Amino acid sequence: MKTMIQDNRRKYFSLLVIAFCSLNSVYSQELPLDHPDKKKFTSTVVFQNGEEKMMNGYGEVSFGEEYFSRPLNERVERGFTYVVSSRGINYPEKSNEENAGVRFNLTFKDVILGNGTGFDDPTYGAQRRDALNAAFRYFSEIINNTGEADVQIDPSFFQNITMNSTPPLATSVAPSNASRGFNDCLAFRHLNTGTDPSSSLPDGILSFNFGNNINYNYNFAGAPTNSQYDFYTVAIHEIMHMLGFTSYCNADGSSQAANNVFTAFDEFLLNPSYNPLLVSSGSGSSMTVAVPQVSYLTSNDLWFDNLNGVSTPVYAPATFSASSLDHFDNLRSSDKFVMNYSLSKGEYYRYLHPDEANALVRLGYDINVSMATSVEDMPESNADARIYPNPATSGDGVKINLRGVNKPEILVVVYDMLGRVSYSKVVVSNGSGPLTAIDPHNNLAPGMYVVIGSSKDELFNQKLVIE
Repeated sequence: MKTMIQDNRRKYFSLLVIAFCSLNSVYSQELPLDHPDKKKFTSTVVFQNGEEKMMNGYGEVSFGEEYFSRPLNERVERGFTYVVSSRGINYPEKSNEENAGVRFNLTFKDVILGNGTGFDDPTYGAQRRDALNAAFRYFSEIINNTGEADVQIDPSFFQNITMNSTPPLATSVAPSNASRGFNDCLAFRHLNTGTDPSSSLPDGILSFNFGNNINYNYNFAGAPTNSQYDFYTVAIHEIMHMLGFTSYCNADGSSQAANNVFTAFDEFLLNPSYNPLLVSSGSGSSMTVAVPQVSYLTSNDLWFDNLNGVSTPVYAPATFSASSLDHFDNLRSSDKFVMNYSLSKGEYYRYLHPDEANALVRLGYDINVSMATSVEDMPESNADARIYPNPATSGDGVKINLRGVNKPEILVVVYDMLGRVSYSKVVVSNGSGPLTAIDPHNNLAPGMYVVIGSSKDELFNQKLVIE
């Protein structure tokens, strides 16, 4: 009897080990960045009974929210809308100041509802809002247009990773007109022209998954651990979709939105022969978009017609999915894209790849592409230097520790994300340690910067965040 009990215990223990290993394998895998039901998040603006509404691919209609009709300053004062510009968060605009570039007005439904979850969570809500605001601030610094966009952050959702489920990390909606042909999204139109294309509807909608066993890194200035998904990366990815980096193409080549209705992004998709995948003819209400050869859509050989003759690989797996054609493909490139279809724990991106920045240019945005190349292509530091505090608060004295630099003079240059020199100084170093060498007059506005120090044969570079 004792032997039988011991054998059963061994079997039970073995089953526990197998179960643990299986769960560990599931929890360490990649998660899709976007919702698998794409038609639900394909949205066009329609008129019904003289009123603007948004309709998804299933024909389901939603109305504009009442709070969008309220004055912006009232929404900000009530604490559920944040104004994000290159100057920072809720920065007071003054009539005698130069234009701050684009502006995003983020309205958090969790906060409006006071539901105590997601972005209203008493423990993590502020961190989540700060990280999302920082991601939008990054785009406000690289987009040179001068309009704004009203962004609705829908109530958060909560889907856990299970043995049989790999839930999406987020969802995004880039509403557009239901016009035949290739349509710019509302966010582009508002950011590009400064004129609100639909005052009663948001220009874009985002929602994020805060399932209990999805462990996020909310430190947008630091790297995630190997057990964390990086929230800032997820935010950058979803904002790109909201700005128009999305396709309406269905598995059979038709539109998921409405007959002959596609996105501006769709116009630049190339087939395996590098010819346009979708070709329009006619104009206005008579315009048609020819259905492509269906086998192309699962050929693993589609491309995006990028700038300067570059063709960037588009995700087109053997089985058509909700992520098909909406993403670039890391598996077909030596480069890594934030617009890949999935994200792994420990993986993170702080800047767009040049091809992604150029894709925004293709879509019509005025982008300073150097923000990607000048940062990502910098050589590795070969000197022991450290900047602190980092992140810093505007008004802090930011110091640089040059203890490991053996040259008497170091040129320190601070670049903003548009590649402009914000501060420059030759620092005299005697190897004694920290010196206040960056922004001694506290002139750096909130934002992200790159600090480069160089001497004859030593170099260091670090990113600096001013909050």
